[in-house]
Amino acid sequence: MSDKKGNKSNLEIELRQKGEIFRLFNQIACKYDITNRLLSLGQDTYWRNELIRQIKIEEGQEFFLLDIATGTGEVMKTFRQFYPMHGYLLGIDLSEGMIREGMDKFDKTDQKYLFAVMDAMCQGIKSEMINAVTMAFGIRNVSDVSTALKEIYRVLKPGGQVLILEFGLPQRGLWRRIYLFYLRYLLPYLGGFWTGCPSAYRYLSETICKFPSHDRFSKLMQEVGFIDTKWKEFNRGAVLLYTAYKSYKYK
Repeated sequence: MSDKKGNKSNLEIELRQKGEIFRLFNQIACKYDITNRLLSLGQDTYWRNELIRQIKIEEGQEFFLLDIATGTGEVMKTFRQFYPMHGYLLGIDLSEGMIREGMDKFDKTDQKYLFAVMDAMCQGIKSEMINAVTMAFGIRNVSDVSTALKEIYRVLKPGGQVLILEFGLPQRGLWRRIYLFYLRYLLPYLGGFWTGCPSAYRYLSETICKFPSHDRFSKLMQEVGFIDTKWKEFNRGAVLLYTAYKSYKYK
C-alpha cells in the first residue's frame, strides 16, 4: 500500500515484486483469528460489531452484502449473528488459505453465502448489484487504493453503502508515540512469535504507518464519488470505521 505521496516501503516493494503478500496470509491463516484476539485484547470483535450495526438495511428489501478481503470471514460471520435469516453474503479474497478457514465457520445448510478467490481491484461482479460493501483491515493491502474504491463504487447500487474498518495512527500526543513504538517494535515480535511468520507482521506494521488515515482517506473516497463520508475512531485513532454512500445521482 502506498502512502499519500505514492511511496512504498522497501519491504512492501519486495513482497509485491515477488508476489509474496498473499502467501504470507496463507501461512498465518490457521492462527490468524486467535492472533488478532490476542493482539487487540479482544477488541476486534467489538470493532466488527460496530461495523455491522452501522449497515443500513431497509425492511423487506432483498439485500446483498459484499465483503472484500474477507480473510477468514469474520465480518460475514458477525453479520449472520446479527441477521440469521437475512441477506445474501459474498466474501472475496486472494488468499485461499484464509477462505478455507472462513468456510468452516458457516452452517452448510445456509444457502445464502459464497466465498470466492477474487481481486478487490477487478471483482468480476456486475455493476450496481450490491447493497453494502464491507472491508475490514484489507484496504491497506491493495496495490492501488483508488482503483479498489472505484470498483466498490461500480458494484454498489445507487444509494448503496460502503463501510471500511482499518488501522490508523493517533493524530498527536503521547499516545501516538506509544502506538508507533508498539507498531514498530512489539507487533512484529509478538505476531511473529505466535504465528511463526514475523515477516507478515513487519509488513502489517509498515503498511499501518504508511496508510493515509482520517480525513486523508475520506478525501480519497470523495474523489471517487462517495458522499456523506464519515469516520469514527476507536482506541483514540488506532482503528477507524469509515462509512459513505453512492449517490443516487452519480457520474
